[in-house]
Amino acid sequence: MTTHHDRPALGIATVGYSFMGRAHSQTWRNVSPFFDSAHAPAMAALVGRDRSAVTTAARRLGWSTALTDWRELLDRDDDICTPGASHAEIAVAALAAGKHVPCENPLANSVAEAEAMAAGADAARVHGVRAMVGFNYRRVPALTLAREPVAEGRLGEIRHVRAQHLQDRIVVPSFPLVWRLAKSKAGSDALGEFRAHIIATAQFVTGQHLTGVSALTETFVRQRPLGESGSEHGDVSVDDAALFIGRLSGGGLASFEATRFATGRKNSLRIEVNGSAGSTVFDFEPMNELRFDDRADEARTAGFRRILVPEPEHPYTGARWPPGHVLGYEHTLTHQATDLFTACAERTEPTPTFADGLQVQRVLAAVETSADNGNGWVPVQTGNVPAPVGGYAFGDTGARFLKEKVKPGGKILALRVLPGVDVLENRWAAGKRVLEQGGLDVVDVKFTDGDPARTKAVVSDAIQRHGTIDGVWMDAGDTAVAAVEAFEDAGRKVPPITGEDQQQFLEVWKKKNLTAIAPTYPSYQWRTPIIAALKILKGEPVPKEWKLPQPTITADNRDQYLKPGMPPLHYAMCGCGTLPGYLEKWGGK
Repeated sequence: MTTHHDRPALGIATVGYSFMGRAHSQTWRNVSPFFDSAHAPAMAALVGRDRSAVTTAARRLGWSTALTDWRELLDRDDDICTPGASHAEIAVAALAAGKHVPCENPLANSVAEAEAMAAGADAARVHGVRAMVGFNYRRVPALTLAREPVAEGRLGEIRHVRAQHLQDRIVVPSFPLVWRLAKSKAGSDALGEFRAHIIATAQFVTGQHLTGVSALTETFVRQRPLGESGSEHGDVSVDDAALFIGRLSGGGLASFEATRFATGRKNSLRIEVNGSAGSTVFDFEPMNELRFDDRADEARTAGFRRILVPEPEHPYTGARWPPGHVLGYEHTLTHQATDLFTACAERTEPTPTFADGLQVQRVLAAVETSADNGNGWVPVQTGNVPAPVGGYAFGDTGARFLKEKVKPGGKILALRVLPGVDVLENRWAAGKRVLEQGGLDVVDVKFTDGDPARTKAVVSDAIQRHGTIDGVWMDAGDTAVAAVEAFEDAGRKVPPITGEDQQQFLEVWKKKNLTAIAPTYPSYQWRTPIIAALKILKGEPVPKEWKLPQPTITADNRDQYLKPGMPPLHYAMCGCGTLPGYLEKWGGK
């Protein structure tokens, strides 16, 4: 089956036909007319519990078939979008049946359900099946744009984030006791969706994650009418408002507020990011505007400037209307669907992933735990998977750095030393996985043989062929300085780059104020068997498990690893600086 310029059709089924079901129906109808996506959606089936209601909705919204049991979808050639409840059961079954699954947020009603969904997505990925969670606000062009100067470092060190989601939907006490006000059906609370949106938004814009929270919640109206008559009332078992503070992984402070009792506010999802060199502000109510200040003007004219975002150069808007013609809420979902289709066609990981949704679910759980237990500080759970070590950790660390610094779709040049070396293959396996999950485009993977001249030639060729390189990942840092010089020779700004703990790279990094990171692979790991053997020969006990030092060198701690007088290729973590004859043999002073 083909539609729209002979693009192959992708069968779509949506479970639910209320607010988000209607919104997604609008989405699928509008992908092909505006975006040249790899697939054209075929609106195959709409699912709901009430036969009459879902049949009427399917006819009105443009679906071919109406069903009352979502399990019927598993044997069809359609893919499933699941707003509403029952996310975990439906998503896990659909992934196992080979269906791509875009799922509304929050990902689930509990951390356990979200973990099961993330595990299901991981298992399906190896078979080419994709899953994503629908934090659609990040697809507002102005909010997508807000992330770019942060990733480019134009705001400097991120110090403050303020995020709010404010509505007045249930201010009046006569508002009925709907399912969202019952904890048994809504999951964590009525504000789970609100909290999830601002948590995901703050982490998306900053490229950082929350490490801990302290929360306060309140229920203002504790009983509400049951049904339309209003003669009987039931207890509200969720909160009406939530305030919490948190700390970001980069050290910055964050504050969050979510409420449906902000009289006069209709849907104000607002985020302000303050850095050492600038600030940016977004509010969904004027969703086509972004406020930005980079302290570039003199004092008498300094301050925020208003950026009207629907210009062809802005994210997503080039396929829309002429400049100045603003967009609306439904367009965010169309942008989300387009990104999903692109990821499916290119066999990349659509973002946000189910793993991203799980991380947000863990923040929600920490907020609830804090509010229920005296508002104390609660660390955000990081899961039971051990932290990577060795070569895998080296590659993973560098790739995660680029994921934070480069916007999705950015062009990454991967520089490798040699094929077939186990530790280097482990580094690349870890790096490749993270880069793909982050939606980054690895445009070249090239071997340099550890030769500076060859490295410069590879980088120069990549710049000429691709125009722009947004980040450089390296599986070893011995030619990182040569890569830096290649960008300078081409008259280009050095993009975010991963190096290693070699003296000459650390010196160039500091001198040129690069955006860089240096994962380490300490020689302690090579010496461990020798140390263990010596202990055994001496009759000393050998630990069953050793946690070997493997720090990451960042801009914050770089100077402590710089050792004046050491050879250019000296590894800061090698522990060999005091060996007899080391400096003389290797060119130190």
